Amino acid sequence: MVSNFEKVVNFVEICEKKIMQRFNFNCKNNSMTPKIKFREKDINKLSGIIQVPIEILAKLQSMSLIDEIDARNLLIITDWRKLKRSKKYNTTQIIGALSNEYQVSDTTIESVIYAKRKLLYWCKSCEKRIPKGEFQRNSGICDKCVIESIEL
Repeated sequence: MVSNFEKVVNFVEICEKKIMQRFNFNCKNNSMTPKIKFREKDINKLSGIIQVPIEILAKLQSMSLIDEIDARNLLIITDWRKLKRSKKYNTTQIIGALSNEYQVSDTTIESVIYAKRKLLYWCKSCEKRIPKGEFQRNSGICDKCVIESIEL
């Protein structure tokens, strides 16, 4: 299960990516990517998931700072898990319902649900995101914090 801290960090990274794209800071321009229209209930649901006030999400969306695809995928995964835990519906029914709800193909839903999730690792000292190898090598501390802790 993803902690609230990780949800907020992921959200901030999504916002950072959108800012970089919007102001053309060494990013590919994804002008071919279709714009996803979020409904009010999607914003409310997203607000509950990542625990960010609705007003802030609405403002970020109006500024085009939310990665709509990542946000939609988060909504799909959350709904998938909720429906799967209820054990009232089979996989085909759930995929069909999610496809209708988010106006995407069944294949898109399947690729979102079954995609391998990349684990994120954070330095225990400075809370900076670090690679898995660095996390394992230094017992959860980044190289910079290890360097600072060396006494000569």
